[in-house]
Amino acid sequence: MNDTIQTVIARLDDFLAKERFTDAKAYLYESLHKYLSAGDVLSAISIYNEIMGFERQYGDQVAAVEAADAALTLLDTEDMANSRPAAMIVLNAATVYKNAGLDEGAAMLYDRAETLFGRYYPAGAKEFAGLFNNRASVFLTPGGYPKAEYYYTRALQILQRHGDVCDTAVTYFNLAGL
Repeated sequence: MNDTIQTVIARLDDFLAKERFTDAKAYLYESLHKYLSAGDVLSAISIYNEIMGFERQYGDQVAAVEAADAALTLLDTEDMANSRPAAMIVLNAATVYKNAGLDEGAAMLYDRAETLFGRYYPAGAKEFAGLFNNRASVFLTPGGYPKAEYYYTRALQILQRHGDVCDTAVTYFNLAGL
């Protein structure tokens, strides 16, 4: 395949900016097929990651979970399951699972993501705030609020240190809803 991942993402962003969602989806799956056919598994994992986000955002939770499962399987087969890129892919997969109502699977993936983040990101890195905010959502059930509060508070501490006003406000909003 001639397109680099950066080119694919740029073209995807162009489709989305023009609200050409059908074209964006077709392009993602076409790119995935080309990478898989060429045996470029690392690029295919990146495309699966994009598909997870696209399908989650545009409402096909089944396709999002399928993409998450495929990405996780490829991470394992490529011996990348314990890598820095895996941390974000596992976080995205956990969020897909949570949005699809697969809370138990999401919780296990958030555990895995937190382990990977701890291995590959410095303590207090801004990436942890996204992990903790998303992880809190698993505990938005009766009896789970103290854990949700714990993760939202951890996210707030990081966001405030980084001066991220917008995400801090969103996290306060989420915290206030407990």
